[in-house]
Amino acid sequence: MSTGHLVYASGRTLNPIVFDRKTLRTRGQAVSLGDLQVANGADNGAADFAVSEAGTLVLIAPYAAGPALSALWWVDRHGKEELLPLAPGPYQYPRVSPDGSRVALDIPGANRDIWVWNAQRPSLTRLTSGPAEDMLPTWSPNGRLFFASQRDGNFDVYSQAPDGATPARVELRAPGDQMPGTFTPDGTALIVNENFKDISVLSLGPSARLTPLLHTDANEWLGEVSPDGKWIAYESNESGDRVEIFLRPFADPTARREQVSMNGGRYPTWAPGGTGELFFVDPDGAMMAASISLSPTLVLGGVKKLFNWRPPVRAISGRPYDVSPRDGRFLILRPVVAGANPRIDITVVLNWFDELRRIVPAR
Repeated sequence: MSTGHLVYASGRTLNPIVFDRKTLRTRGQAVSLGDLQVANGADNGAADFAVSEAGTLVLIAPYAAGPALSALWWVDRHGKEELLPLAPGPYQYPRVSPDGSRVALDIPGANRDIWVWNAQRPSLTRLTSGPAEDMLPTWSPNGRLFFASQRDGNFDVYSQAPDGATPARVELRAPGDQMPGTFTPDGTALIVNENFKDISVLSLGPSARLTPLLHTDANEWLGEVSPDGKWIAYESNESGDRVEIFLRPFADPTARREQVSMNGGRYPTWAPGGTGELFFVDPDGAMMAASISLSPTLVLGGVKKLFNWRPPVRAISGRPYDVSPRDGRFLILRPVVAGANPRIDITVVLNWFDELRRIVPAR
């Protein structure tokens, strides 16, 4: 900032420190401004504040009503619903196990952790614990849970047996933030979302390595490899401001590009069993099914609406639903009270630079 400060958030607290723009170094100690509490984004923990060049500070206060509660529902392609026997909670990013018997959940609270719901003997068990943030679970084909964890400062990829019998192990530690996506059909590689804007492939095994796949000037997220392993579906803003669903060859993504959605689309995932459908959510919140023939050559068919759900969030996000490999039903979240949202309080501080210079003198 023009005052000679750098302001960052640690949890819910703003912390200014003196910053020399010539040497690109900080000086002295940061000061914790405990009286200015800021909300954090549910998905990536980003602090919701901004400072104008004129010195006006705007921030969103932590949500007064706490996290919104949701219930988990099975929904078939015709819209028929069945409520899971699980008490409402602040659930995120449900993922159904390969055998359909369990559901992994990302649950924020005092800390953000991975939990596992066992449908065979209805119970919800906490898998991860500790001060680090653990989020975005995904199942490997052999039933192991992979997730992102902030145990070393940034988000790396870890895995753990779903019964918690053994400790978590590091699968990928690299600069920046790494978020696990989904696996290739043969289970030998994991699609990774890097730094909330690029797609890479993590080859697993003794000689694990991370290989860039889609690293462009645009943002690419949520890569999903087709059942035959030859194509990758993903969402991107590469065609403009609107996010759309695209397909590219998995082996050589520069060889071809096909756009699946025409009027915006988010959260792609393939139908189980190689049935030739790619699901996504349109901007109005409808669950859509695109007919795609993969063999002998790629042929895109029509797109039809299955049922109404909820409009996608505008921010970068993981896929907030899943599809059961057992019966093809969708696992979705619905608010426990229709239309219920936490109250949002916005704080505006005028002439904040004057206060900043007083609290943290730059000279």
